[in-house]
Amino acid sequence: MSDPGGGTSKKRRVAAMMAAVLGTTLPLALIESPAPPAAAAAVSSSGYDLVGSDGGVFVFAPQGTTSGFYGSLPGQGVHVNNIVGMVATADDHGYFLVGSDGGVFAFGDAPYLGSLPGLGVSVSDIVGIVPTGDDRGYFLVGKDGGVFTFGDAPFLGSLPGIGVHRTDIVSIAATPTGNGYWLVAADGTVYAFGAAKSLGSATGSPSPVASIAGTGDGGGYWIVFQNGGLATFGDASSFGSLPSLNVKPALAIIGVVPSADQQGYWLIGKDGGIFAFGDAPYVGSLPGLGVHVSNIVGAVPTTAAVNSESGEATWYSQAPPDGCASPTLPFGTALQIVNDATGASTTCVVDDREGNNPGRIIDLSYSGFSSLADPSLGVINVTIYWVS
Repeated sequence: MSDPGGGTSKKRRVAAMMAAVLGTTLPLALIESPAPPAAAAAVSSSGYDLVGSDGGVFVFAPQGTTSGFYGSLPGQGVHVNNIVGMVATADDHGYFLVGSDGGVFAFGDAPYLGSLPGLGVSVSDIVGIVPTGDDRGYFLVGKDGGVFTFGDAPFLGSLPGIGVHRTDIVSIAATPTGNGYWLVAADGTVYAFGAAKSLGSATGSPSPVASIAGTGDGGGYWIVFQNGGLATFGDASSFGSLPSLNVKPALAIIGVVPSADQQGYWLIGKDGGIFAFGDAPYVGSLPGLGVHVSNIVGAVPTTAAVNSESGEATWYSQAPPDGCASPTLPFGTALQIVNDATGASTTCVVDDREGNNPGRIIDLSYSGFSSLADPSLGVINVTIYWVS
């Protein structure tokens, strides 16, 4: 059986000729680009964006996934050095940056809903921003625990409003629906407002608190310290910390960013160092790239859809060992293929087009098919998975 797929296209030869003309293989996915088939999709963490005090954004994402980059202040010709925070929209297709003066900058699908300078309010002590669950509002918090609301974000109280006088509030986190929020001070004291549950404070640590992050259901929160220590409350799970590994960060930790399924998190260093725990993937850091900075002030996660489709797989002799042919998926897409009957799996990268065979979703190389089943079977039922 040399080519059970019968009629697998000749796109590889066309691709070679076009590459010789264009000097690149990037446009070759456009040779044939029908929409990918409908498939089940789940969301998983794929990487992260970091922001500096100048509003510069650094993107770390695995090859083959969307970058999560939606713009930066230097890219817009805006020159500042007072950015203090970054937060993503609910779908991770945009982000807000906030300055110490309460200036807000919106990128991607993040809506701009106002700022303190826009209201004629003059401050210089804003330390954080957090959006409501529908991204139609956001809260700003100052070092004194004063809270400013925009859009549909409800005002639920502030420290000055309850007669508490502090100047060391460092972070704010909100419940998923935006009907409550927590403020945390440098000594670990937590203040809860609205529907946010008061679950405890993290006082007594020798290291100052860097930030707080809420769980996806609003039933808990993480508090991270500048030395990379971590305290968990409610349903927030611990997956490790830097002191537990006897690791000392080169510069202070500035934040904790949970993964999409809350089964991991990243600790972010002021130098752009990244420490991944649980299922949070490590995809690089600024020190790892030889980039030397000391002004990272925030980070957001990026997510990718994990898609799947079930159907028939076969093999054909012309495919290179790591290649495969798909009727629809873009060239360069990395796939995992699982034999539905046995659970055996293999991987490949789409580099060819399969012929029109109803029910057939992938043509593998001989070696790839052999990883799943005896090639003499010709056709087997599989499920393929890919990230977009």
